[in-house]
Amino acid sequence: MLRGEQKLSRARAMIDRKREVEKRMALLRRFYFDIALSSSPMALPSLLAFAEPGRVLYGSDFPFAPAPAVRFMRREYDDVPLEEAVRTAIDHRNATALFPRFAPSQIGHAS
Repeated sequence: MLRGEQKLSRARAMIDRKREVEKRMALLRRFYFDIALSSSPMALPSLLAFAEPGRVLYGSDFPFAPAPAVRFMRREYDDVPLEEAVRTAIDHRNATALFPRFAPSQIGHAS
């Protein structure tokens, strides 16, 4: 009988661990991610499969990354096949949603 209780206890622990992992992954998906130096054809689709769509932003790491690296990674990003709406969101829509005061219609119209 103790053996059956041990199995039940282990099964509950496994279920609890799975739920905890799911909760932690949901929390991580809420972070904001930029694609600075991570826009390769392998990395970007993986990020987009993981992160919430509105939380991926364009970033170049300029001026900290050398200019040739920034240009190379921009070309890599441009070559990744993305729906136009996704590319627009990454390029600027997600950033302006996060920082509305920097939206083009708001610049120069500070109250």
